[in-house]
Amino acid sequence: MRRSLSVHLLLLASLGAATGCSSAPDSDMPPGRAAVVIGSRGRLPGHFSFPRGIDVDSKGRIAVADRTGRIQILSPDGKPLHEWVLPAYENGTPTGIAFDATRPGETTLLIADTHYNRILRYSLDGALVRQFGEYGETRDKMIYPTDVALDPKGNIYVTEYGLHDRVMKFTRDGELIDQWGDFGTEVGKFQRPLGLAFAPPDRLVIADTCNHRLQVFTLDGQLLGAWGEVGSGPGQFKYPYDVAIGPDGRIYVCEYGNNRVQCLDATGRSIGCYGQAGRRPGEFATPWGVAATPDGNLVVADTNNHRLQVVSPEAVAAAD
Repeated sequence: MRRSLSVHLLLLASLGAATGCSSAPDSDMPPGRAAVVIGSRGRLPGHFSFPRGIDVDSKGRIAVADRTGRIQILSPDGKPLHEWVLPAYENGTPTGIAFDATRPGETTLLIADTHYNRILRYSLDGALVRQFGEYGETRDKMIYPTDVALDPKGNIYVTEYGLHDRVMKFTRDGELIDQWGDFGTEVGKFQRPLGLAFAPPDRLVIADTCNHRLQVFTLDGQLLGAWGEVGSGPGQFKYPYDVAIGPDGRIYVCEYGNNRVQCLDATGRSIGCYGQAGRRPGEFATPWGVAATPDGNLVVADTNNHRLQVVSPEAVAAAD
C-alpha cells in the first residue's frame, strides 16, 4: 500500500507543483496540488479531533495524538491499528510524540505529555512502559514539555516552555544529561519552542515558534545557526510549530500561522512551499505537526480540519 500511495502522490505532484512561497495565501490552489486526505472529525478509529502531535516510523506506521487525549496508531495507508486514551488529559493534551526504535527489536512511542509535565513511553498496543519528569522550577524539573526527539544512541531531547524555554537532553531512562537555552529573543534563546527533529548525522533543528525562526544546534547544545524571520515569503516563517527531516536530508517546516509546509535544504535555504488556508485537499487550517515517511512523503496534522494530509515532497519542493 505504501508504494501505491507514493505513486498516487507523484502523479498529483506532476500535474501542478508549487512554484515557491506565496505571499498571497488566499489565492486559488491548482487542483493538481491536492493531497491525500486521511480521516475526518470524530471519535471513531481513524477519525480525529484537533490532531496535534504526529510521527511516522521506519515501517510507515503513523502515530497521532489529538485533543481528546487519544493516541492512535495507523497503518501506512491510514487504517486504524491501535488506539488508547492517556491516563489524564483534563488539564490539556500532548503536543509532541516520537517513535523510538533505537533499541534493536523494540519500537515504543514517546509522548511529551505537555500539561502533566512528563514524558510517557508506551508500547504500540497502548501499555505504559515508563515515565519520567515532574513539575518544578529547578533546572532538573520540567514545565510544559512540547516535543520529543531521539538520536541514534537513544538519547532523548525535549523542548520545553513555561519558565526556562529550553532544550533538555536525557538518557533513555530519563536521567538528565544536559540542558540549554532560556527565554528570550536573542539567538540561542527561545520563545515557546514547540518542535524539534534530529537531523543526521549530528544536528538538532528546533522550531523556535514565537521568534518565527528555526535554530540549529549540535547534540551537546552548541549553536550552529538561526534561520528565518516573521513573514510569508521564502525563508520566512509565521509560527513554525513543527519540523521534520526527509530521507534526503531536506527540512520540512509546518507553519501554523501561514497554513503551509515549507521545504529547506540542509543549509536553511528555502526550496518551496505547499498549502494555503482552506478546507479542500491541499489546503490547511492551522496545521500543527509534520512527519516524513520512509518513502519521503509528508504527513501533516491538519488540526482545525480534523484530518491528516499526505503530501509528496515534489509538491512541496518545487525547485532544486
